[in-house]
Order: sequence, then C-alpha cells, then structure tokens
Amino acid sequence: MDKMYVNLVEAAAGALSPQLNPSPAARKDIENLFKKSMDAGISKGRTKQMLLYACVYLTCRNSKHNVPITYKDMGDTFKIYYPQKKLRPYLLDLKKQFNITTPLFNMYCFFRRFFYELCFPMHLYDESIEYIDINKSIMKPGKNPMSYLAVFLYFFAQHHRLPITQQMITDATGVSNVTLRYYIQENKNLIKYVEGGQTNE
Repeated sequence: MDKMYVNLVEAAAGALSPQLNPSPAARKDIENLFKKSMDAGISKGRTKQMLLYACVYLTCRNSKHNVPITYKDMGDTFKIYYPQKKLRPYLLDLKKQFNITTPLFNMYCFFRRFFYELCFPMHLYDESIEYIDINKSIMKPGKNPMSYLAVFLYFFAQHHRLPITQQMITDATGVSNVTLRYYIQENKNLIKYVEGGQTNE
C-alpha cells in the first residue's frame, strides 16, 4: 500500500516544472499527508487523484517548503479546469481534519519567482525586496495575496519604465485582468518606492 502512495506522489511531483519540483523532504510530506487523508476517509465520494493534487498544493505552499506554486500551475500541469474551485473543498477539509494553520503564501518566494520569469533586470532585485518590505502593509486581511503580488509587480515595472505589461503579469500569475485592474485602481495612491536608498511616499 505504501508503495502505491509513493508511486502516485512521484508521478504527480515529477509532472511539475523543474522550478516547482518538490524536494525529497516535501515529497515525503506529500506522501504522508495523502496517506493520512485516505485513512481519514476524506476521499469518500470524491476522486483520489484530486485529493492527491490538493496534498501536493498544500504541502508545497506551507512555510516549511515554500514552493511558489499557484492554482494556475496546478491547472496547467494536471489539466484541471477551474483549479481553485475544484481544489478548494479538498484543501478546506485537509486543513480542518489535520489542523493545518501554517501560512500558505510567502510573498518573497512568489515575488522572486515572477521577478525572474518576467525578466526584470537583475540589478533591481535588492531594491525590489525593499520595495516589498515597505508596501506589504497595504495588504488587507481576507484579500487574495496573489492579487497584491500582481499589483506590486505592475507598479514596480511601471516605476522603472520596463516593458512588462498587465497582460504579461496576468498570464504569469493567473490573476485575471479584471482583478488586476481593480487592485491597480484601489492601491495606486498607496504604493511607495525606494529612491537612492530612501523611501518615496
């Protein structure tokens, strides 16, 4: 039975891109969570495969492993239409069943990922981290942190006049165009920048 879990986890983890591929320790945690969830009957009346994907997502996103994986990644990799909607019930049950309360979003890990993917100039990296430091306080509880990530990327690119468009950011992050435009309007007067080592408010 344990071999079955190992094989399923290895197949799922191996399908992810190299950048998102879980470490051996993360794979072991996925395997353990999947086995416990199966034993607890969480898959009853549901698909075992979707439960496995939820275990992959939840384990990768926790603060122990900090793999910057998104719902879009899950959908693209495993061919899940509307991945957030499909995975959410499993995620809620897993967190409730096993009292999982670890943070599921590390802004710095995700920002670093998309900083590289969107080809921001490397000489701006240190400044970008300071930029996140001074702006993360505008994030409101209950709001989607990925939407804030997208708006941080957008304003940083605009500030430096980089050819990085809203469409490029939404394609990369999975945040919708409508959502990004809304967050831009809501936060455009709150964003601060770093100029010559000083904060420009």
